[in-house]
Amino acid sequence: MTYGQIGKIVRVNPRLVGKILHDNPDPENIPCHRVVNARGGLADKYALGGKKIQSKKLVQEGVEVFAGRVNLEKCFYKRNY
Repeated sequence: MTYGQIGKIVRVNPRLVGKILHDNPDPENIPCHRVVNARGGLADKYALGGKKIQSKKLVQEGVEVFAGRVNLEKCFYKRNY
């Protein structure tokens, strides 16, 4: 998902979504590594180890990461609003 998608669902600014995920108290049960920006870019300041760790976690789940981005056409979570 993207920060914007989550923001739209919960009706908050996507930047607030990023702040909340940055302060994630339970990364084992709240998989914030799965959230990317609107262009599929990984978080420059991923709180749980940086962009390399976010990429590693995504790759372990079968998500292709190329040049710090995921292909949103392949990985984008589609939800009817």
